[in-house]
Amino acid sequence: MSTGPVDGDDIDCRAASHLLSAAQDGPLPPDDERRLAAHLPVCRMCRNVQGQLAVLRQGVRDLGRED
Repeated sequence: MSTGPVDGDDIDCRAASHLLSAAQDGPLPPDDERRLAAHLPVCRMCRNVQGQLAVLRQGVRDLGRED
């Protein structure tokens, strides 16, 4: 992951990963949502992290449904 903002957005990958994690627990504040939404289109690595978190989240849900 990059250490600084990517292509002129105002959030770095470290902050984006924290926001992606927080978003798994519930809605983000509007400003954080905007910053993350601006970062994801320009950062393939963070989009990959977002996809990995979605797969993990679904896996945990599936485990909860098993008897």
